[in-house]
Amino acid sequence: MAGVAEEAVLWTSPIPAFQQVRAPEATGEGSASHWRILARAGEGTKIIPGHGPLGTKADLKTYRDMLATSRDRVAALVKAGKTLEQVTAAKPTADLDAKWGQGFIKPDPWVSILYKDLSRPAGR
Repeated sequence: MAGVAEEAVLWTSPIPAFQQVRAPEATGEGSASHWRILARAGEGTKIIPGHGPLGTKADLKTYRDMLATSRDRVAALVKAGKTLEQVTAAKPTADLDAKWGQGFIKPDPWVSILYKDLSRPAGR
């Protein structure tokens, strides 16, 4: 973020579309960058997304919260020993899908990405 003014902060697309195998944005790596951006952004900061309309700090908070909610719900099902098919059938993002699941990655593939990343052995 060196050299980035408060009024010019970069944000990625709604549901992370940059990796089909891992979901770092929801499971830790990207989430940390959201915290850093939010810490630097002022209330008047305009966030430039990779896709979609210009955003605000509030928009990025809402996005970060959606990622965390998705991650936490899938993580709970993984911890309970559910299979990918059971997790997908449970529709853990159903209440988020109208707003967030209409883009490049639809709800079931998003849940699958989270499941695969969260059920991966540590260090992989």
